[in-house]
Amino acid sequence: MSAYGHIQRKNSAAPLPPTTWEHEADSKVGSITVYHLTLESARKLPGLLEHLGTIFAKEVEDGMTYPQEGEMSQTTFETYFFSADVFLGLIGPSRSSPTIAEDGTAAGAIGDRDDRTNESLIEKQKGGKSWEECIAGFYYIKPNYPGRSSHVNTLRPASFASTYSLTPLTHCALLLRLWEKLGFSKAGLIPKAGRLRTKDGKGEEYVDAWVFYKSFIEA
Repeated sequence: MSAYGHIQRKNSAAPLPPTTWEHEADSKVGSITVYHLTLESARKLPGLLEHLGTIFAKEVEDGMTYPQEGEMSQTTFETYFFSADVFLGLIGPSRSSPTIAEDGTAAGAIGDRDDRTNESLIEKQKGGKSWEECIAGFYYIKPNYPGRSSHVNTLRPASFASTYSLTPLTHCALLLRLWEKLGFSKAGLIPKAGRLRTKDGKGEEYVDAWVFYKSFIEA
């Protein structure tokens, strides 16, 4: 929930098509296909929301990333994390596998989409495995602010900018490099922006936060 209360979002006309990426650094993973979900579509996948809620609750309990404190119920998780658009990464075969099309997409994903929904494509790629076995990761994108500033950090076609705040801890160094590689620039540093647990779990410390920015309409 935003500090501004509920932020009204415009519903997407249709879900974005999945995209498949080769995971060159890990031969065991092969590829990762990213699917666009909403709360409505995620509810059609048995056990998915509960699994994601458990992961997020543990992340909040660890206290080293998200600002929330206290118990994270399933309802609270769904209201917060699925208030807009969520992207789910599923582990798939490598590019050399016969289940990968010539354009590099996973079978049942972009190159073989037809009129099937993302939910049915996810079920096909999941192939009877547990969510624990096939999920590579997940994240949300939603407006940070209401009304006249709702273009910041949103997926709507009218959007033009996105901002991210990351703490410059050792375990976040890879994420910092990733955002820079993707073309995000550091817009500023907020000193002592978060009170997080230390890595040894024995105390807490105030950490700085980098604010990243990228325009989606400027060349």
